[in-house]
Amino acid sequence: DRDVDEAVAGAGWQVRDVAVGGWRPAFRAASVLLDHEAGLAQGFLLERPELLGDGPRAVIEACLRITPAEAAGAREVVDAMRRELTAVLTGVDALVLPTITGPPPLLAATDSMSLTILTLLFNVLGWPALAVPARAARGGGDVPPSVQLVAGPGSDELLLGLGAQLPTLRSALD
Repeated sequence: DRDVDEAVAGAGWQVRDVAVGGWRPAFRAASVLLDHEAGLAQGFLLERPELLGDGPRAVIEACLRITPAEAAGAREVVDAMRRELTAVLTGVDALVLPTITGPPPLLAATDSMSLTILTLLFNVLGWPALAVPARAARGGGDVPPSVQLVAGPGSDELLLGLGAQLPTLRSALD
């Protein structure tokens, strides 16, 4: 958060903190919806299980176990978060948050940190989001923070314009 705050300060934006609750339930619900849809879209692959590895087969089977009632419950949670985020976006251009919850893992890392917890919901909502690798004003750290900008539907151009204002890695190299 500190690195994101510093990167945003480098853009010279007026910033105000907003409280958004319910991230974890919304993330879990978005995961259920994506898994349910993946099962529906890819279930046909189980007709020839010999062509699948054990991992992909197990994932598809798990996705197919999500019931329509579970998917409907997840949709209700996501819709509640949509309403909350829409209200939060009233009077501001965009939400600014980290892209992931910690430093990016090394390619060889085997930890189970979810890289999508802060991005998945916006994918399910169908809202535009932009992740920009930025450098904090202090220029420190081994790995630069990645700033995620999110706005309501139809705000793609706004997000691209805002993203161009962030002090990026490219500007650090110039």
